[in-house]
Amino acid sequence: MKDIKTEKIESFLKSQKPEFIRKWKAKVDEVIFSNKNDTDTVLEEGEFSELFDVYIEDMIKKEFHRSNLFLVDLIQQKIKRGFLLSTLELINASFMSTARELFRSVYPDAFDKRMEYLERLSQMILNNEVMLAQHYEDYISELTHQLREKAEILKRRNDSLVEFIDVATHQLQTPLWSILGFVSKLQRKYYESIDDYGRHCLNRISANVSDMHQLIEDVTTMLIIDQEGVTRKNLYFYDLIEQSIHRIHEEIDKKFSCTYGEAERKIIINGDPQHLKTLFYQLLKNAAQYTVDNFHGEAKITSAMNDEFHIYIEDNGIGIEKRYRELVFKPMERLKEKEVSGSGMGLSFARIIVRGHGGEMYLENGKTMQGLCVHIVLPVDLVSHIDKKEKQASKE
Repeated sequence: MKDIKTEKIESFLKSQKPEFIRKWKAKVDEVIFSNKNDTDTVLEEGEFSELFDVYIEDMIKKEFHRSNLFLVDLIQQKIKRGFLLSTLELINASFMSTARELFRSVYPDAFDKRMEYLERLSQMILNNEVMLAQHYEDYISELTHQLREKAEILKRRNDSLVEFIDVATHQLQTPLWSILGFVSKLQRKYYESIDDYGRHCLNRISANVSDMHQLIEDVTTMLIIDQEGVTRKNLYFYDLIEQSIHRIHEEIDKKFSCTYGEAERKIIINGDPQHLKTLFYQLLKNAAQYTVDNFHGEAKITSAMNDEFHIYIEDNGIGIEKRYRELVFKPMERLKEKEVSGSGMGLSFARIIVRGHGGEMYLENGKTMQGLCVHIVLPVDLVSHIDKKEKQASKE
């Protein structure tokens, strides 16, 4: 049974509920919005109403139990939406602040009565803050444990996938080599005995099998790149460019040219050596292959540093219409303006590599050349300057 005094307190507070909730919510919203936090973290008016009821019940019974459970439940419901412990503490403390203002306005001269009510509230608020912090810490620890378990499961699955890719690649390649072997025997023994159409068919079989072999190699490489973690090593930007140019001269076009400035000679990129070599080779290879008829490929590389590191690779080639620029990033998608060797995976490789380093890649109109401009954006913390490295070394 409640005593008369307790019933009066309860009746008084519940009679003030609509105005109390309005002021309470306004205090919380003012702090949340002034800090530009996500508005999804704010309680709805109905949630304030529910919390008000359990606060009053706890204060009257002096148990301080239901309000604590209600706040803990809020943690579990809303933490995924960005709810922070500080937000819950703000809601808790703002209740006390609103109650103090209410008692002062209704009982301006009754100091003893105000203190009696506020003493119970302060005990409840203090109890809630202590318990809230403990529950929050326990909940975060549990989420961290779950995250580590999921990361371990994901790692095991990735390891199994890489192993499967390796085995599957071998199994797929074996019959291709067998087909190429038999075609080679037919060409050597019967080439002179069959007509032109038969020779054409044998040549097409050989070419298609070779293309299939290359496609399997490229798909395998892309899958492994996507699964592997990125290793970190300091690499000279101009070394990556020069190695790609040298390889293109050997494999595609000895007259291909690529220019870059003194600034690019002083840049160091911290990234995966093999992946970055593949990146610049694929992009410069495109510049060497997708040329205007009767022209040799030319490329120009520039860079800029601000909040991010920007690399621009322009060429004098046939370019890509704006409406097709996202399409060509899809694996095995290629435009038919010019027939070139390869599987159509080059730009897919390139974007995966850039994203694996925390960056992004775009296709744009050339700025100083008539063809395409590949725009790569990398986090600035991956890039350093040779002069700065030398100064740091001299100080040490």
